[in-house]
Amino acid sequence: MSTIYALLDVLYRQAGVNSKTGWGLWGDEVYTIYPDGVGIRHVLPGKGGWQETIFLNEPGTKPEDNCELKAITLVNIEGESQTYSWEHGYPKFDLPDPIIQMTNLKSQYRPFMIFRPGSDMAVFNVEVRPEYSHFPWWNHWPVAQVVSDGRHAQSADRASHSSLVWGGPIDDVALYGMTKSPAVSLLPLAKSWIYPAKLIPVGGTPQGTNPNKFTNEGYDYKQRAYVINCKVPGSRLKFKLAGSENSPVVNPAFVVKNWGKADAVLKIDGKKIRRGKSLRFGQRYRLEGSDLIVWIKAHSAKPIEFLISPAAK
Repeated sequence: MSTIYALLDVLYRQAGVNSKTGWGLWGDEVYTIYPDGVGIRHVLPGKGGWQETIFLNEPGTKPEDNCELKAITLVNIEGESQTYSWEHGYPKFDLPDPIIQMTNLKSQYRPFMIFRPGSDMAVFNVEVRPEYSHFPWWNHWPVAQVVSDGRHAQSADRASHSSLVWGGPIDDVALYGMTKSPAVSLLPLAKSWIYPAKLIPVGGTPQGTNPNKFTNEGYDYKQRAYVINCKVPGSRLKFKLAGSENSPVVNPAFVVKNWGKADAVLKIDGKKIRRGKSLRFGQRYRLEGSDLIVWIKAHSAKPIEFLISPAAK
């Protein structure tokens, strides 16, 4: 899914308008969402940081009604974690090189983000008024009716929002999702995306599997998928993912380019996997041909073998 939008203020004035061409700035984003509920947000290169952790408050509620004062939990790639509180003012993030951020809403599921190493995560440290809330608290156009993009909330009579963290994800991409589990439990998912297990073609077999029938185009972190180019449509594709503790396999996806229109069957370590909640196939049609999209619910910190083959008619 992709979305393109003009960067407008509350008066519908476009940002960065060129005086000669009259062209201004646009946002251009691509979203890829898999059945496990984890989505990839890829923002095409632009200007400035584009990530701000904001939560919304329905009318009749203050920020404290919806979010714990211990509002943010961070985790780094070494598995170290730290939770930060807004009870006594803004905290200071001191965890080295965080990659996972969880917002501790007062809800069963809590939203998280995963960034690539080298990204920025900083406390949104402006405009707190302790007499009203521990958190920044605003309502603005259109709920405030006054045409403004920054109006302090005085009471909980209208929809409002609060900001906690801002920063710039490196490579213009981040993972988003929700979970009931602790933030540190997301570390295998983060590692599988940041340090994906290597895909290794398996040699020929009596059944006709031949690695020369496809080429491995590598892992595309922007769509959280391994890309395989099928040289002969409908070929049997056999390969391993070299899973390990540092590069685990977590719900992998495969984009098999030029597969054709044939239905498919998947085996893992020789066992056929039933299509359903744990296995999804999809087709992507292009002018030049059609691609097979495969998603599998699988977790492994050891090498795991896959065989994708055409379904028998």
